Amino acid sequence: MKNFLKSFIGDSKNAFFMSWIILSGIIFLIILSSFFAPPKVFDCVVPKCEWQLKYNKKCVFCGMTRGFLAISKGQLLKAVEFNKLSIPLYLGFIANDAVLIFYLFFKKIKITKIKGVK
Repeated sequence: MKNFLKSFIGDSKNAFFMSWIILSGIIFLIILSSFFAPPKVFDCVVPKCEWQLKYNKKCVFCGMTRGFLAISKGQLLKAVEFNKLSIPLYLGFIANDAVLIFYLFFKKIKITKIKGVK
């Protein structure tokens, strides 16, 4: 039973770490794309808010995409107008990616192979 528990905890840590790497990579690409892609691209890719379509009210994330685009262009006041939480979330994403880069490059943590996958 103890071996199973140790194995389960070790596998869970590896799964969490790999998930964090993948999600952080996606977040990094989203932030990077906000610097280079024209805003019209996001109109086609990002769906309309379901909450606003159903209930005709803004949700917590309404305006977040436009806020991120404004932050990427240096327009912080406009970002706050779009969504008050866009700047803290953007900074949180940047901090998350900075921590990931620190771990991967400066701490040189080796990503272990998942058991059973070659």
